[in-house]
Amino acid sequence: MFGSGKKHLRRLLDGEINRAQRFDYSIGLLELEVKEKFSEGIHHLLPGTTLNVTKIRSQLRSYDHVENTAVRRFTVILPNIRHLNEADVVRSRIRRTADQQRWGAVNIGIAVYPFDGDNAEEILRKAETDMIRP
Repeated sequence: MFGSGKKHLRRLLDGEINRAQRFDYSIGLLELEVKEKFSEGIHHLLPGTTLNVTKIRSQLRSYDHVENTAVRRFTVILPNIRHLNEADVVRSRIRRTADQQRWGAVNIGIAVYPFDGDNAEEILRKAETDMIRP
């Protein structure tokens, strides 16, 4: 199920990289991983709200892409960013919302094309590395 999602994600990211090269802009990439299956709700028997694609999309621009790449893992592609810190601003906004809405612990790694890599594989690897960094 998720294996074909990774291929789709790489094709999508490759297409965005081609456009970024043509129109001279950067791309932000966020890797999100929810650490718990359910966050604790108002009572220990009731789960809290968990993260899903719709909730992530609500924090983004209409042309950003969100892919569910594993059971509790999501990848966000932020095309057409002009400043390196834009991806970090989105990461901060998602973390703040996760805390406010009790999504549970969310690890978020970021990478920015072309500064962190020249192709989809390098960008994905950098975001993954940033996610597991202490």
